[in-house]
Amino acid sequence: IYVFNSSHPLILISFVFYAFVQYLVKLALPVNQSCFYTFPENIPMESWIISFFVLLLIIIIIIYVSNKSNKTNFAISLFIINLIMPLLTLVIMSRSVFMAERYVYLSSIGLFLIFALLIEKIKHNYLKTFVIIVIAGYALFCSFQTYNRIKIWKNSYTLWNDVIESVDVHYFPYLKRGNAFMLDGLYSQAMKNFNKSIELCPKCFHPYLSRGHVFLTINKYNEAIDDFTKALQIDSISSYAYNNRSLAHIYLENYNLALQDLKKAIEIEPDYAYANKNLGTVYSYLNYPDSACYYYKKAINFGLLAKDEIEVQELVDKNCKYYILCYKTNVQN
Repeated sequence: IYVFNSSHPLILISFVFYAFVQYLVKLALPVNQSCFYTFPENIPMESWIISFFVLLLIIIIIIYVSNKSNKTNFAISLFIINLIMPLLTLVIMSRSVFMAERYVYLSSIGLFLIFALLIEKIKHNYLKTFVIIVIAGYALFCSFQTYNRIKIWKNSYTLWNDVIESVDVHYFPYLKRGNAFMLDGLYSQAMKNFNKSIELCPKCFHPYLSRGHVFLTINKYNEAIDDFTKALQIDSISSYAYNNRSLAHIYLENYNLALQDLKKAIEIEPDYAYANKNLGTVYSYLNYPDSACYYYKKAINFGLLAKDEIEVQELVDKNCKYYILCYKTNVQN
């Protein structure tokens, strides 16, 4: 899996030029589209040459139409500025996604405005009529492509199936499709996708985290602990992974290990409501009611989902009256 992270100036510039031309190609001819474009590992020399001449042609057109009117200058600025921003991300950060169509939404307005201003200058009626007919045909073609793409965006399954059909060597689409299966309770299908995602990227954090969540849900606690541990080996400051691993320890009644994980999660993210809630649960199991009540109250204050807040509030009302009374007395003193 290729991740672009070169710092060589010539390589940076060449890839920015290539990306610029690819955006123009997709804008002019919206075919073979995807919501996920992986970074090309090998680009043929002829593609570099074509990209150079296309870019040169665009520069010539911009120079020709610039300084003609305020409308023209506005269109050029809108096109260039809104396209430069995503291209700069190729320079300033490592990334595995080459481009995203949404980045040209605004800039395309500027480009089409430039063409509209050029068409406005056509003197011959026959030529202008011909151009308008071509534009109408192009609009129909784009409408047809849009209608077909709507089907792809029907749900997460259709979306990521489409990506996997075109890019089946990247971990991320399998991860996203696995998450969709997991949310729908289809754990067997989710597991297959997470396994494939890990196979494609053994050093990626999120596939282990998601697969660990499935193991946790289907009561395979030791396997869940293994996956959360692998995730933490990749990202040692994930409060979410520590919290989830603590849940597996709680279910296995390894309360001291759960305690260690939850303290680490709260150390990383002090206002993590669910880590505080789970820490309150562990202290309750260890028969430390004051500590349990303290962390239950913190969890409520930091914000839980409505059903979880009701559950914790009931625990507080039932078991923490003495703690609350002592807390109020200490505050008054």
